[in-house]
Amino acid sequence: MKPVLETRSANIDYEASTLICEVCDEGFSFLVKGGNDVLHGLCVYQFREVIAGPEYAIAFKTFFDHHDMLSENFSKTYLIYSMPESVLIPFEMYNSQNNADILSTVHGDIGSDSIVLTDVLIDEKIYNTYRVPADILKEMMAAFPNAQSCHQYSVLLKNIMGQENKMSVIFYSQKIVLMAQQDGRLLLVNSFPYKSPEDVSYILLNSCRQLALTNVSIELSGLIDKDSALFKEIYKYFEKVTLSSLPGTVQVSAELETHPSHFFSHFFGVEKVCE
Repeated sequence: MKPVLETRSANIDYEASTLICEVCDEGFSFLVKGGNDVLHGLCVYQFREVIAGPEYAIAFKTFFDHHDMLSENFSKTYLIYSMPESVLIPFEMYNSQNNADILSTVHGDIGSDSIVLTDVLIDEKIYNTYRVPADILKEMMAAFPNAQSCHQYSVLLKNIMGQENKMSVIFYSQKIVLMAQQDGRLLLVNSFPYKSPEDVSYILLNSCRQLALTNVSIELSGLIDKDSALFKEIYKYFEKVTLSSLPGTVQVSAELETHPSHFFSHFFGVEKVCE
């Protein structure tokens, strides 16, 4: 994997810190949060090329074997799986015996050597059932045997706030994760691949049209720069475009102050799902 961003404080007290990792089809990212809610480290890595199957797991194992920081004795460790194969099921329609069939119906069953996992979102009365490639899950369990895990969509659902019409967009190098809400209700959460800025504006505009969303605000997080063509393309079509901020209780160390907070704001909220 190639590093996209590597920043850390000196003399981190790992035993008093929390490690939050994101496992993605494009790579691996993590941040280190001290016991006083101060961020001490942020690292983002991407695969050097598009890979799949066994090579996917091998790349993770090689990465873990050569990254000493991840083997430190952290107080808590969380894994967030940012995988597109997920289905949200209301409580009244849920039957655990049907999980695999529902995922195969929605996402297909070709090459589905995967493990089915489920997050229970009690307050939202929703089960989030999702697939993680078996080899990947094996590597994560070996590298982080005491970690608690959940799906990225579950974290997003736990962080729906306000009554405004809003679309939250997390950017990666080749995909976006989009959540749309109206009057405090979830309308959509899904992953979309893209290759150009125009692809992203089409996805957002088409989502607004299909969901009948008007006067919508756009909140951006992840790997997007305010001066980029991507940001300017979105701003052509939407008047209310903001960059996501960190929770009010979170502070950043001097080393992280040079990086925009929206790069890593989407990591927060995992505790609400896992605990």
